[in-house]
Amino acid sequence: MELFSWQMYSILVFGIGVDFGRAQTCDPATCSLPSCFCPKAGTPGGLSTTDIPQIVLFMFDGSVTSLHYPHYEALFNDNRLNPNGCPIGGTVFVSHNFTDYSSVRKLYLQGLEIGVNSVTRPLSDAWKNAGVDMIKDEILTQKENIIREARVPEDEIWGWRSPNLQSAGRNQFRVLQLNNFEYDSTVVTTGWSGNTNILGWPFTLDYPYPERCQIAPCPSEPYEGLWEVPIVPFQDIKAEGTCSYLEGCTNQPTNKAEVLTFLKNNFEANYKGTRAPVYINLRISWLATESYNREGIIDFINELVALDDVYILTAHQLLAWVKNPQTLAHAKDFAPWSCPDFVNNNINIWDQIKSIFVQGTGKDAVVPEAPATTTPRPSVQIIYVSENGSESHRGSCVILGLTSFVLMAMKLF
Repeated sequence: MELFSWQMYSILVFGIGVDFGRAQTCDPATCSLPSCFCPKAGTPGGLSTTDIPQIVLFMFDGSVTSLHYPHYEALFNDNRLNPNGCPIGGTVFVSHNFTDYSSVRKLYLQGLEIGVNSVTRPLSDAWKNAGVDMIKDEILTQKENIIREARVPEDEIWGWRSPNLQSAGRNQFRVLQLNNFEYDSTVVTTGWSGNTNILGWPFTLDYPYPERCQIAPCPSEPYEGLWEVPIVPFQDIKAEGTCSYLEGCTNQPTNKAEVLTFLKNNFEANYKGTRAPVYINLRISWLATESYNREGIIDFINELVALDDVYILTAHQLLAWVKNPQTLAHAKDFAPWSCPDFVNNNINIWDQIKSIFVQGTGKDAVVPEAPATTTPRPSVQIIYVSENGSESHRGSCVILGLTSFVLMAMKLF
């Protein structure tokens, strides 16, 4: 389907798109879950705050390099679990330039959600005024890069975030809608975390965006079925200003204790209030710039995982809950929040073993099929040492039994 062949979905009157088949204000009576949710419809499912699991999202965007990976690894590991016993999650919107896709692959195998953040990360003015061809190329080409280079399945790439949170307007949202993206995560709300009047919950774009636009152009037309996971600003540590990214606050923490206070103040505004999601948006450079930033955020995560009503999730998992709200008592059994299937993980890791061994050998190899089992196995690190003695490839695999492991190695070499 061509981008603008939506069968006279709207007509142009004095330069303004008007949809005469749809009201311009969202009505919860006609916009209902799981497919539609109004921006100010309150809590999904009408649950009381004591019945709502507090959801926390860590969301990153930009390139992913081998130097970035250890920072992700420090935050997300199998030792930090949600109350249902499954590893905590996060969402990384990946751009192409400078990205090491083997590191993206590792993030995916750890259970993080991988989203799209453009090929070249155009400057704000260029993206704001981008034409249809540029928008399609930046969005769809980068999606293909992630599928091809990081081997993330196409049906597990759900979201998009614009570079620098700069929307490209109607063409951007139409491209996302027509290419079956589940959500956009670009729109910055008014207000800040904890403010009861803001758009704290994700909503669908079935109706024009109802708020003052923070970074124009906002979605001023309906895009049926496309969700918006909003950017809800944080208050800075002195409560003197707000920031969309942690590193964007004018008043920055100056030590680990202040980082922890900064994060806890914003978290508790929701946790002790509406229980709307807490959106923590940052770039990995914030963790690398000052060691106390990383130390403080790790302490914060450790405090969160000690709470039995807090879940650190991906954006896709958040939307699964919004579409089908579950009480806190039933959250542990909510299927979309369950642990990754071990059999599928095992096949993915087996696939990774081949790349670890075969790269640099110049040999074709046939890797035996991974056994079907649901029994967890300990992991072991594999290091391939080249002829000159340098470590060229490193990775992890599961121990499948000494005999099968030796047979695999013989086939590879």
